[in-house]
Amino acid sequence: MTKNQMIAKIQEAERQAWSSYQNAQELAATDKFGNIAKDMEKQSRTRWATLYELMHDLEIGPKA
Repeated sequence: MTKNQMIAKIQEAERQAWSSYQNAQELAATDKFGNIAKDMEKQSRTRWATLYELMHDLEIGPKA
């Protein structure tokens, strides 16, 4: 795997994690699913933040 391919995979994973986090936020805001949705939101936020920090550490930006 080339460096550019690896960067593209990290960017795509970050984009998907951000989308998942936004969806989890919407579910948590409805209070329809209670603590399960809030736990999903926390896990999604952690996953996205980890990938975002990795991108920052590698000095690459999000995929446009």
